[in-house]
Amino acid sequence: MDRLTYLNNGTASYINSLYEAYQHDPGSVEFGWQKFFEGFDFGSHGEPLYTTMKQASSVEVFAAVIKEINVLNLIDAYRTRGHLFAKTNPVRERRKHYPEKN
Repeated sequence: MDRLTYLNNGTASYINSLYEAYQHDPGSVEFGWQKFFEGFDFGSHGEPLYTTMKQASSVEVFAAVIKEINVLNLIDAYRTRGHLFAKTNPVRERRKHYPEKN
């Protein structure tokens, strides 16, 4: 079963009418919808990432890509070897592991 089956064209038109009411008077919609539309406006006014990347120089893009790769490598290292350094047993000392020496 599709988890989004409750959404249909009627729902979209209802949300659109709420958004139009919010644009005229933010107090006319419920507090939850106000916060939703604030986030929607905030997200829609920002420039998409691909636009800012096209405007950046190739050196800046390369530096950003290298940083992303380093973060992914760090996450992978914690996933593969982090459990060897964890102190999960409060009763006795854990056996010494040396993951660098495979």
